[in-house]
Amino acid sequence: MMKYNHPSALWWLSLVYSLYAVSYGVLFANLLLYSNQSSSIGFMENHAFQFFAAFGTLTFVLPLLGGYICDKFGLLRVAKLGLFLSVVGFIILALDTRTFFFLGIAMCLTGNAMAMPLIWSMVGMIYKKTDSARDAGATLFYLLFNVGFPGTVMFACSI
Repeated sequence: MMKYNHPSALWWLSLVYSLYAVSYGVLFANLLLYSNQSSSIGFMENHAFQFFAAFGTLTFVLPLLGGYICDKFGLLRVAKLGLFLSVVGFIILALDTRTFFFLGIAMCLTGNAMAMPLIWSMVGMIYKKTDSARDAGATLFYLLFNVGFPGTVMFACSI
């Protein structure tokens, strides 16, 4: 069994991405219910399902554009902007009006598009290309941020 010394940045990236993944997962888990049941949003059931499907699709398609933006403007700058937009989007979602709902969703999607691929890239960049711990670090990062995520989403769905 090999023993690796991982950079301390791996633990910080894991912590930041874990918190981000949990908050985004709770949003994802409650979006359909909220968009259908909220008196200020008030989608009909079929529109709520369409909105949820569009949100899910954009969640995983927009990071392709985020990677391109990263190449143009720099990794760290875009990652910070993405996390900032996501946090502001989550705060705006707390305001219970239809306009703020759409603005908050748009900011969360934009922030996710910038932050998701870039944090994964940062994990690869904290290791030298020849470092034998690089693959183990990526696996460890994946495991660390996924440990609490399914439980949190299940908890959010049960409320």
